[in-house]
Amino acid sequence: EICGNYSAEYGGGISHFGLSDGGSIHHNCILFNASFDEGAGVFVGGEQPLPPEVLSAGSGRVDIYNNLIAGNVANDDGGGIRLLQPRDYRINIYNNFIVNNVSTDLGGGIALDDASMVVICNNTIAKNITTATAEDSDGRPHAAGLVSETHSDAFRATLPPDDPGFSNPVLFNNIFWDNRAGVFDQTLEAGRGGIAGIGAPGDPRPVNVIDLEVFGAPAFLEPQYCTLSRPYPGGSNNRVGNPMFVREYDTRLTAVAFNMEPDFKTVRIVTAIPEAEGDYHLTAASTIAIDRGTPHVTRVVAGQLEVFQAPARDFDGDLRPRRAGYDIGADETPRSGRGCPPGSVIPWAQ
Repeated sequence: EICGNYSAEYGGGISHFGLSDGGSIHHNCILFNASFDEGAGVFVGGEQPLPPEVLSAGSGRVDIYNNLIAGNVANDDGGGIRLLQPRDYRINIYNNFIVNNVSTDLGGGIALDDASMVVICNNTIAKNITTATAEDSDGRPHAAGLVSETHSDAFRATLPPDDPGFSNPVLFNNIFWDNRAGVFDQTLEAGRGGIAGIGAPGDPRPVNVIDLEVFGAPAFLEPQYCTLSRPYPGGSNNRVGNPMFVREYDTRLTAVAFNMEPDFKTVRIVTAIPEAEGDYHLTAASTIAIDRGTPHVTRVVAGQLEVFQAPARDFDGDLRPRRAGYDIGADETPRSGRGCPPGSVIPWAQ
């Protein structure tokens, strides 16, 4: 359990910084960490190069799986997970609950930058928030589930000509649900200011849900066999609707602008009552997700057709599939009884 930590730059909970090939980040409970910059829950990135070099050496291969990543706050990109210049090393992200995280710029759940070989499958990415309050934010709402950025010129020059020009992950069997994109509104909270568009008390604006975005280019990601909150132009075989979790909850935020520096705003999660925290396993009513996934997808990578397999077990260690087909998200139903008993967070913490 990695809880309540703070970083003055990257990686509030876990930081995999620099070239270290073959790392694994798994079976952790990463809760309520904060970073002054990027990657409040988990940060994976290449070390900044020394002059005259212009391109990071990357991160090495990293697997991120079977983690509960919840309630983390990044004062820039990637509240839950941030990939920053891992380059063309394979990053596998699967079987994670990435929920109720906050980013003040891009990607409350996951944010990708200069990451050309990322596989994101069988994750539950729900109830994350962006606030558009970072000092370098453009002030507009941006996706709170998953955001991909366009490549830097230095990285783009190393890639084949047919590369799309942005981090375009292999994306399948994921739940994206109710990821809310907010903006700062000085009229809220009796003139003290607050985040509009996320369902805050007293906010007359409708909730603004944006699950997916390519930032910096008129392009779309390619989700396959995913459940989404809203229809999305990219991808195939996706379904739209409520995945029907056991228990979800809304994140309450406070946002305060500095008197002498109004462009700098601090965002904090209002203290949550532990008993009221969510349980993002599927219920029997989750017909939109149960048996709706796929055992594998194919994708052309570096000119070669490659097959990407869904994980053989779920977040709780249950085998996939347990019914007629693979479930979408981090949880495979029905549960074997090895999962979380009432009042616990993760089974291996007992």
